[in-house]
Amino acid sequence: MSDIKFDIYESPANDGEKKKYHVRNTNKQTIHSKDLIHEATLYTSVSRSDWAAVVEGLIDILSEKLGDGKRIHINGLGYFSVSIGSTESENPKKMTVAQYR
Repeated sequence: MSDIKFDIYESPANDGEKKKYHVRNTNKQTIHSKDLIHEATLYTSVSRSDWAAVVEGLIDILSEKLGDGKRIHINGLGYFSVSIGSTESENPKKMTVAQYR
């Protein structure tokens, strides 16, 4: 297991508020599905094509369940969920999709 690399950042504050700080992950490296499949074949006797089928199937299931708004828990890994937000509006009837994020 590796250590997570992080740094400490000052949180934005309103005038007169006390300074607060938070940590943020500094490793921006992305590991792709093909990389996971390759590494999985190094640690197990399962073939690359079998790993690829399992990973692709898992991606399909996760995408479907997350798309339905469900939260997923994978033991030992964590929780996965989709979040939604928007910019503020004074009139909810005038909100548009462009405000959603």
